Amino acid sequence: MITGTQNPMVGKEEFYGFSDPLDIFNVTNATFVWNIWKKNKSGSWINITKKPEKMGQKVSFKFGEKVIGIEFKLQVYKATKKLLSNGFEAKIAAEILVIPRSVKTPKIDKVVLFNQGAKDPNKASYKDSLIARAHCVAMFNQEVEFRLWEDDAAGGGHHETINKNNQLPQVFKAKVNEKGIAEV
Repeated sequence: MITGTQNPMVGKEEFYGFSDPLDIFNVTNATFVWNIWKKNKSGSWINITKKPEKMGQKVSFKFGEKVIGIEFKLQVYKATKKLLSNGFEAKIAAEILVIPRSVKTPKIDKVVLFNQGAKDPNKASYKDSLIARAHCVAMFNQEVEFRLWEDDAAGGGHHETINKNNQLPQVFKAKVNEKGIAEV
């Protein structure tokens, strides 16, 4: 079993430990070797372990800002000495999935509604298609929901009673890209 957080903060050293409930005192005198794998956009895993590999029952990893929201897999191998030779036999002992997160608080800064392709993107009629764009902080790869309605209430803000029949039944969803923008 691997202990340690599955959502480490970027820039902070995080410790991961391995414990074997069947070999608490390591009577097999095993060596523990750690590998780190990165999930790419196609969904396959790439071994990004640097040489020399980290060894021991407790090791540390530190993730950078570029990898926020990317899935990693930490694997620990238990290597035991072969009986009749100087070689080792290594078997995977455990793994843990981690997704680094930002130290910033996730939030939506602003939402802009505009008429893309028109002479004046700030003016729209009932026939036009609108674009909704959310500018987000520390929300890479997270999903944002957009709900649109026509606001007939006098003054600023949304009045639930007056506008109860003006909401569109659809919910539009988009993922936040690496630039912090979700758009539908």
